[in-house]
Amino acid sequence: MRVREVVEPGVKDSMMLQMNELQQWGIMTDWRYSYFTLMPSYQAMVIRKFGQFMQKGMVTRSDRPVFWSVESQKVLAEDEMVRSTEIIDCVIMKLPVTRFGKKAQHVQELYPDAKALVFCSEPWRVVGMNAAAINENVVYVLTKWQYEYLIVAEKRLGELQMRTGQKFKKLITLSGDSLDELVL
Repeated sequence: MRVREVVEPGVKDSMMLQMNELQQWGIMTDWRYSYFTLMPSYQAMVIRKFGQFMQKGMVTRSDRPVFWSVESQKVLAEDEMVRSTEIIDCVIMKLPVTRFGKKAQHVQELYPDAKALVFCSEPWRVVGMNAAAINENVVYVLTKWQYEYLIVAEKRLGELQMRTGQKFKKLITLSGDSLDELVL
């Protein structure tokens, strides 16, 4: 619940901004009847529908996980899940860090021009990206590559070096938790 409380104001601002942009692009709809997944009425409807599925015996519990793709909004098969963890077919973007949070302020002081590497497996979505996810349970590293300072998940560093054929020098190790207030 804490995460929802922290992100809700930003989500509401983003929703209003997106609605305004869609209107500027000439998207025609009755904006008075918009719904948002954070609305209690929408969440209640989802819970009611889930209850109906359960009553009909359409929901079962088993030992197998269900892999949900946020990007493609569908359940992934296990072989698709393996592919999605590789960066071979990804677009890699360097996004400038405009502000570090309090926990990583020392990084901004030492490396004010640092950039975050963001991986996107569906390149057509790059234009609409407004945010990137930082996982608090992942270890990140600030690396030097050529003349740039880049932040990347440590577990992706080997794949990145293989893909680019370049060496990345690790300078600082950062917990995902320390990057929770990162602004790109």
